[in-house]
Formats: sequence, C-alpha cells, structure tokens
Amino acid sequence: MRYFTRRQHLTTLIESNVTGPPKPIRVLGVPVQELIPVGVIAGNLAIAFLAFSYARAAHGHHLVRRGSVP
Repeated sequence: MRYFTRRQHLTTLIESNVTGPPKPIRVLGVPVQELIPVGVIAGNLAIAFLAFSYARAAHGHHLVRRGSVP
C-alpha cells in the first residue's frame, strides 16, 4: 500500500464523513460526552477534512501538510 500512496499524483485532498449514533452511548456505564474525529495524512496527500456526528452534534477536524499550501 505504501508503494501506491507515495507514487499517486491524482489526489491531494481526502474527505470523510461518518454518521455516529443519534443518542449518547455509554462505556463501562459512563456516558460518552464527546467524540472527536482523528485522521492522518499519508503518502503525498496535502489536505484532509473529517466530519463526525454524535448525539445530534457535528464535529469537524482538518489537517494540512506543512509547506503544501502557501
């Protein structure tokens, strides 16, 4: 997989949108207050946008590779 991600030149942006549960969930009996999307930039990708909804709230995250955008 690394071979392909290092040599691809068609994509510089990746976007992800994940629909989470509409109601709060519990872990070991404790309600989860917030979930934050986390992503990485691999290969020669320059920009990543992530969105995640949880308990009727939307959370976003963006990553930009240093030096790829003026």
